[in-house]
Amino acid sequence: MAKLVGSILQQVVQRKTRVSMEIMTLYERHLKTRTRPAVGELTKLIHAEIDGFSKAFILVDAMDKCAEASEVRLDFLQQLRNLLQHSKIRLMITSRHMNGIKESFSNVLKLEIMASDRDLRRYIEARIPKEPRLALHVKGDRSLQELIINTLVANAKGILVFSMILCLFDMNVSNTQARRFLLASLHLDALAKKQSKKDARLALANLPEKLSDTYEEVMKRICSQDIDDVHLAKRILSWLSYALRPLTAKELQTALAIEPGTTVLDEDALVPEDLLVSVCAGLVTIDRGSDVIRLVHYTTQQYLSAVRRQELPWTEADIVVCCLTYLLFDVFATTAYGGKIDCEQHRFTYAADKWIFHAHGISFNPVIQSLLLRLIPRFARNATINVVT
Repeated sequence: MAKLVGSILQQVVQRKTRVSMEIMTLYERHLKTRTRPAVGELTKLIHAEIDGFSKAFILVDAMDKCAEASEVRLDFLQQLRNLLQHSKIRLMITSRHMNGIKESFSNVLKLEIMASDRDLRRYIEARIPKEPRLALHVKGDRSLQELIINTLVANAKGILVFSMILCLFDMNVSNTQARRFLLASLHLDALAKKQSKKDARLALANLPEKLSDTYEEVMKRICSQDIDDVHLAKRILSWLSYALRPLTAKELQTALAIEPGTTVLDEDALVPEDLLVSVCAGLVTIDRGSDVIRLVHYTTQQYLSAVRRQELPWTEADIVVCCLTYLLFDVFATTAYGGKIDCEQHRFTYAADKWIFHAHGISFNPVIQSLLLRLIPRFARNATINVVT
């Protein structure tokens, strides 16, 4: 929670020409004691720093993606309400419909944003030239291009881009609306693989109307790839569907390269980022600003959660084995950090952060037991796992 509130304070301070004495005092005090500021201290400083502005607008995007675990989301919403006690602060929060978010704010203005057919047409028109096969099929055949556009627009009838709720604005969008561009995108991904105009027309005539059916078709496309690509895609989808927090592309590359029984990371085993995305047939994307690799939509998570026992090879036990194997790497056996295992010097902080949560509820596993028995002596030598952020 302190990180979330601290991020707001950091951005406020960065908009000032100089650092205030209050900020410097807080910094020096916690530097001296090697501690982090409490949430209350950070909130108080935000109020003080904003006094120097005529108004302050705070935008929190995708609140629905804030973790529900340990009530992080509800705590953050409470901190945002605390910030609103300052008369100069204006707050806007974007989110899908989620229990607890809308209820956290009452008497707010609402603005509904609808995605029109025109918006969807523009999206499809922009995508077609970027897909080599589709661009070739529609070249000189305007009727096929119009058929693609009209069919995809009609098939995706009804839906919105995203929902937003906030204190100055509350933009609410139905969950059905949120799927419109997703459905069109997945259909375009399928059409982009067709080898001829005839194949494209047949595909258009048999488009799945339900999102769940579309996901099934995507899984069939994934399984029709080379066997190595199928295995890679399913491991990627397993990791992303089980992950307890967003993973960076670098973290996922590392996780996929870890082999049981090894004590070093083989850099040659890292899968290129572009391949991580391409083998998953449109279900995965990388946010270039944050380097986070994620499933394209919350419904993708819902679908994979429902089918992963049958469709995906990796279980949470496999994830625990991967994490523990990483923590037993030679690079962490001895360190120059006063006995602390600094996972940031490598690339997979998730292993130290989350392995124990994945392990909770797993029945007896001899492989995990063996790895833990090897890891425990490192703790016995007063070593701790310290994730530096």
